Amino acid sequence: MGCVIATLYAHHGYDAVICDSNQTMLDTYVERARPIAAGLVEDSDASEAMLAGVTLEPDLASAIEGVFLVHEAVQESLEVKQALFAELERICPENVVLATNTSSFLISDIAAQMTRKERMMGIHYVTPGHIVPVIELIHAADTPAELVAWSRMLVQNIEHVGVAILERPGFLVNRIQFAMLTEIYRLMDEGLVSRSP
Repeated sequence: MGCVIATLYAHHGYDAVICDSNQTMLDTYVERARPIAAGLVEDSDASEAMLAGVTLEPDLASAIEGVFLVHEAVQESLEVKQALFAELERICPENVVLATNTSSFLISDIAAQMTRKERMMGIHYVTPGHIVPVIELIHAADTPAELVAWSRMLVQNIEHVGVAILERPGFLVNRIQFAMLTEIYRLMDEGLVSRSP
């Protein structure tokens, strides 16, 4: 998802930096992002320029220089996310917003090792993020209303719709999807529908 997020930010004029400790992920960014960029603009030159505008940086400290937002999209491991945000809080200036793209963990759990948890937001793109225009804006009970409003404006600037939701397991989209899946299985159990061959 980091590939999609960075490409979308670049498409809308933001200077995006992708940081990954896995050099292969950086080396393959353009190849992976090319179809995303092609879906955002019709002109191939504009598409290539968009991709060229994304900086690839293996060093975290270098990647966060001069940023106003760090948007995390690492693996869904609570321990990995907690350690990353503890480090981000240590190295990022206090005015930098720290956001996670988690689809499953509570914001307060991810921020458990932080001292200033109020600078943390969930900005969760729904897959595929460059096509689905809805973004969940997940906040904890103590998240300032100003940060939620700022996050809403950010996603409006990239032509998406932000839906603010207080943190709960599954958030909004996952709970709706699971409810739909449950009903599909119920219909199958009742013999009203069957799996396609």
